[in-house]
Amino acid sequence: MFLTNLPKKKLQIELNPSNDKVLYNLISQLEKQGKGQKGYVNKQIKRRLEMYQVLAEVAGEEDPLQLVKKILININMHGIPKDDGIDENPSNKTVDNAMDLIKGLNEW
Repeated sequence: MFLTNLPKKKLQIELNPSNDKVLYNLISQLEKQGKGQKGYVNKQIKRRLEMYQVLAEVAGEEDPLQLVKKILININMHGIPKDDGIDENPSNKTVDNAMDLIKGLNEW
């Protein structure tokens, strides 16, 4: 199923630093990381939304609070494996390839 004929969607959100502290701080952090690079914040937000959607689908949970509860319960029961080696961050290309693979699986 190809989605090439669908119209683009635009999402615009206004964040109040008093009421939306967590998201406001996230955007501020991303702006610093992006160092003024055009489109950086939007790309990072889209990535985070995609990863949330993958987690929600894998967990079979639509409600964000219930999803967090499931993840925390799982972490408490099984722990988080600790890697004493050097932290390796995946490259953007690796993340993009993984996302393409996930999208391809959804089209099966």
